Amino acid sequence: MKLFYVLFLLPLLAFSDAEWTPLPLQEAINSFSCEGYKKETSFGNVTIQCSSPILDGKSPLIAYVNQQMKTATEDHFNFFTTQANSLDHIEEDGPEFSYALFPVYQTSNLISIYGYAFQVRYSHGSISYEGKTYWQNGNEIIELTLNDLFVKGSGYRQFLLQYCENHFKASGYGYYSSLKEMLPELYSEDLDIFVLTKQGLMIVFRPYRVGGWADGPDTLLIPYIKLKEFIDAFGPLQTIL
Repeated sequence: MKLFYVLFLLPLLAFSDAEWTPLPLQEAINSFSCEGYKKETSFGNVTIQCSSPILDGKSPLIAYVNQQMKTATEDHFNFFTTQANSLDHIEEDGPEFSYALFPVYQTSNLISIYGYAFQVRYSHGSISYEGKTYWQNGNEIIELTLNDLFVKGSGYRQFLLQYCENHFKASGYGYYSSLKEMLPELYSEDLDIFVLTKQGLMIVFRPYRVGGWADGPDTLLIPYIKLKEFIDAFGPLQTIL
């Protein structure tokens, strides 16, 4: 059996550094070992690599998530291939395209996945992150949003924004190491990329929100105990608490 987190974590580690890589995310990824699905090609100076895990098990939830991840991998591979074929000029040292998904948390009725899409074209790089969490509630499988986790009207987003800003200001992390008048302001949509872990809710920030793209992924793990008053008693987080 292939060790997925060893083989397919390499693209992530290629732009990682021990000083800033969020340990909880790394630990969550490293806790899984499973087979992987991979599509890759190279032609001329173009390199395209897309990969995703294949989770063990035959439950409806696992089958559904495996199919979702495989489809996303194939879609990104096809999209990158189309982009590469449309380029008028291909530089000597590129371009490179990569997409990878990693499982970070799994229970019998909940699976949380982290991923990234990375491109280097004309010596310029860009990256985007994603977090997808699937919950099986009875016979229904739901891709969760933040609103599915917390009580409506509880003010949880305001709390999360203040918690994140307080943390980054206190630690002087990323752009928060600048002068006070230059500190960034977080917005509600900055909370929309997330994964669930055993320890807490992990927010994954888009590049340039709290730090540069080469310094990411910028994440913040918020313990569930801090969120207890906002959590929906009938929602998916009750299976974790």
